[in-house]
Amino acid sequence: MRNALVLLTALSWIEDNLTERLQIDDVAAACFSSTSGLQRSFVAVFGYSLKEYVMKRRLSKAARELSDSSISITELALKYQYGSPEAFSRAFVRIFNQTPSQYRKQHRIREIFPALVLDTSEGGKTQMMKVDISELYDLVKKLRGSYMLCADLVGFERLNNTYGYAVGDGILGEAARRIESFLTEQMVVFRVGGDEFLVLTGLSEQSEAKSLAERIMAVNKTSVDIQGQQVPLSIRVAVAEIPEETNLFASLLVHFDAAVVEMRQ
Repeated sequence: MRNALVLLTALSWIEDNLTERLQIDDVAAACFSSTSGLQRSFVAVFGYSLKEYVMKRRLSKAARELSDSSISITELALKYQYGSPEAFSRAFVRIFNQTPSQYRKQHRIREIFPALVLDTSEGGKTQMMKVDISELYDLVKKLRGSYMLCADLVGFERLNNTYGYAVGDGILGEAARRIESFLTEQMVVFRVGGDEFLVLTGLSEQSEAKSLAERIMAVNKTSVDIQGQQVPLSIRVAVAEIPEETNLFASLLVHFDAAVVEMRQ
């Protein structure tokens, strides 16, 4: 329980301080933990170092601001503690495989590297949330009875092991870009798991949603250039109806999981 409380405090403190000068020692102090102990626990539970996690959260938040606002790249770089727009752009390209300017023109995904949460319902099992639950819930409430797309990457773990996790981050960005290239401006994408995406289409006809899914999958096995390597990218897509149930968010996740399981089988 002590370890869980430390990690919960660390995650919350990091989210509250992403735009501040943030040292790992500061995170540990906020958790009343030693720096080395916190680092070991964080990597063991979440699979990321604290430094890498902070970097990805900052860039993910910055990417969202690129899509949602007219803030300049220079302002964004300084806001998220980069010394210059050039340093920010280099870090951005390593993660998203495109420049901030290119990303701003193309993307509507809410956050490609969402905040981690600690689920203690099964002895401390961890999972990733794509977006803040309240935002997803507010959007879904308006779309009851319409269809969503449930997508995941084929062989993502194998790709990570073959090309490395740095390329794996780029694969996630390319997958989001490929999905978005087939969507209208009214549709929105969320990352809801390690390699899983949810698309709120707003479509009321199942046949239209299925046609959209088929168009996304029609370009499977097409390679993408990530850090100079040609990486094959395939995406599975299933269609599910957004439920009408009162406990909408929980029901949505059940429908999503069921669609993904059926798709994989």
